[in-house]
Amino acid sequence: LPGGSRLVDRGSHYGNEGEVAKALKQSGVARGDVKLVTKIWYDDMGDRAAEAIRGSLARLDTDYVDLLLMHFPGSINSLQDPETNGRLRRQTWKAMEDAYDAGAA
Repeated sequence: LPGGSRLVDRGSHYGNEGEVAKALKQSGVARGDVKLVTKIWYDDMGDRAAEAIRGSLARLDTDYVDLLLMHFPGSINSLQDPETNGRLRRQTWKAMEDAYDAGAA
């Protein structure tokens, strides 16, 4: 951030959202001047997606992210089980829509 970068692209799977929050605070750059991206990992897709989003926001110490993505939009066995893959994506998308509606993404 001191070098001028204003896009921070992270994901819960990287395991460093807490460090990102700390770096953002230490940078002195206003939160509104930084575009913050995070992703929902496939293990958190489906009925765990809403909790995963809340967890990312808490670890990032922010009320919102500028872009919320599905890190890997499929179940671990998506090639073998496309029905499960589709169900998980739909549930995750709904959680993402809810986050958007709440101003969290």
